[in-house]
Amino acid sequence: MHSQVSAVAATAKNDMPQIIRRSANFQPSIWGDRFLTYASEFLETEQFEATSSGIEGRGDVTLLDIDDQENDDDLYTVALQFRLLRQQGYYISCDKFTKFKDSNGNFKDSLINDARAMLSLYEATHLRVHGEDILDEALVFTTTHLEFVASHLSTPLAAQVRHALKQPIHKGLPRLEARHYFSIYEEDSSHNKVLHSFAKLDFNILQKMHQKELSDIARWWKELNFSKKLPFIRDRVIECYFWILGVFFEPEYFHARRILTKVIAMTSTIDDIYDVYGTFEEIELFTEAIERLKLINILRSLLYFFHG
Repeated sequence: MHSQVSAVAATAKNDMPQIIRRSANFQPSIWGDRFLTYASEFLETEQFEATSSGIEGRGDVTLLDIDDQENDDDLYTVALQFRLLRQQGYYISCDKFTKFKDSNGNFKDSLINDARAMLSLYEATHLRVHGEDILDEALVFTTTHLEFVASHLSTPLAAQVRHALKQPIHKGLPRLEARHYFSIYEEDSSHNKVLHSFAKLDFNILQKMHQKELSDIARWWKELNFSKKLPFIRDRVIECYFWILGVFFEPEYFHARRILTKVIAMTSTIDDIYDVYGTFEEIELFTEAIERLKLINILRSLLYFFHG
């Protein structure tokens, strides 16, 4: 009798249609367990205090204070002020660039000889908005002449120009642009050594924070064990963190970086279940489960709102 039941069960199992699942052939993560460990290097407080003390007593200058009238005839300064204010969200008129045009409405030929000023204006043009024709003209003007003189400049200005023509500051990731500028600024004979040291120290401290965040996120993802439980999904949690880090790197946004990285990673997982792995019948059940979960969470939120 037992053998007959087993035979029937085996026959029924063999008669079940085989599910043919799709596959996107996602490659496994290239990082492995590289970011699971975090080696925090001890930063000397004396070094920080000695460096920071060097800039004390040098005035509490705000961004709005730099928009003065003293250097209105210096294109380099005017363009730099314009870019710094615009990139921080302050409105500043582009009309101040009209004084650098001649009577025919063209930018003055004398500007061509000042590559540093041309570079400053070039960077400023990338903060333009629709309708600012003078900045559209300035972009064409500066790009043309910087490309012409790039190979004739000496370092470190030559390196700045080449990098800017490839990718202006406004289109780059702030921390990568800062790291790139360290070596260029260091080669400038007039650079401020205290400011340079302070900037590098600030960069390294914040980088340590980012490394610790990434280690925590990598450990969270490892414990979920999705690479074994759901081998068909994209294992890209590290890339998700770098993506968010490019949006806001500042230390005060550490909670946002962690939350959004996890949200994007889980959203990517659900997306792969829908688009790659699940059958239509399975997706219907999965969707119903998600809708019930959403309703439960809404009810919980309402109860918390009314009853605390």
